[in-house]
Amino acid sequence: IPEVRHGDLTAEVLHSAMTHHGSLIVRGLISPERVDRLVAGIDASLAAFDATEQGAATPEHVRYYRRFERDRRSNRDSKRTNGSIMTVESPAMLFELLESFQEAGIPELSEEYFGERPHLLARKGTLRRIAAGGNTGGWHQDGAFMGEGIRSLNVWIALTHCGDTAPGIDVVGRQLNRIVETGGGAFSAWATDPDAAERAAAGALVRPIFDAGDAILFDHLNLHRTAIDPSMTIDRYAIETWLLSPSTYGSMLVENEQGYSPREQVPIAV
Repeated sequence: IPEVRHGDLTAEVLHSAMTHHGSLIVRGLISPERVDRLVAGIDASLAAFDATEQGAATPEHVRYYRRFERDRRSNRDSKRTNGSIMTVESPAMLFELLESFQEAGIPELSEEYFGERPHLLARKGTLRRIAAGGNTGGWHQDGAFMGEGIRSLNVWIALTHCGDTAPGIDVVGRQLNRIVETGGGAFSAWATDPDAAERAAAGALVRPIFDAGDAILFDHLNLHRTAIDPSMTIDRYAIETWLLSPSTYGSMLVENEQGYSPREQVPIAV
C-alpha cells in the first residue's frame, strides 16, 4: 500500500493510489493535540451512552450522547458491546471530528477527488475503542451492502499505535473492481469467506502498522477486516468516516439484512 505524509497528500496522489492499489496510507493526518482530544471524546461518548441507557444521564452526558432518531435499525447494544457507537450520536465528537477534517484539508481533498462537494454518511460514521482481547473481524467490502455503483471514500483514522501491539486492520493491498463472492463460511451473508478473500488478494494481504494520527483511505470495494491476535495487549482507538459522491448516492444502495436503504442512509454535507 503506498504511503504519503500529510503534507504531500493531493487528490492526484489519492486517485493514483486508489486506482492501482485500492487504498492509501497517510502519515500524520491528525495532529497529536487533536488525537488526544478525540481519544478523550471517545471515552466520554461511550460513558455517556452507558449513563443514558441506565437512565442517569446528566447535561454533560447529553453533550456526548444523543440518540439519532433518524436511524431505526442499528443494534446499539451490540455495537456498544464491541466498543463502538455512531459518531452522529455524539454531538460534541461530531463537531470535533469535522474540525479535525477541516484542519487536515479533507473537505477540499474529497471535493476535488469526487468532482463535487462530498456528503458524510451518518449511519456509517463510527467511534471505536476496540479491546485487545476481542475477536478478529470478518473480511468484507462495504459495497456488498452499500451498493457497487457509488463513489466513496472511507477515512479510517488510527488514534493509537496499532497493528502490532494493539488491534489494527488487515487490508487487501490491490484494487478490486467488483464484489468478491459472499456467504459461504463468512460471518454474514454479505461478508467474504476467508478462502475467497485470500484468492482475491492474490498475495497482497497487508497489516499496516499505524501511529496515532495516521490514516488509511479506501473505498467501498476494498476488502478488509479488523486485525487482532493474541500478542496484542493494548486497546485501540479509531474513527471511521465514510464520505460519498452525492450524484452517485441513493438509488444504488440496496436493502439487506443490515437494513441499508436510501431512506435509512442520512447524508450530511461536509
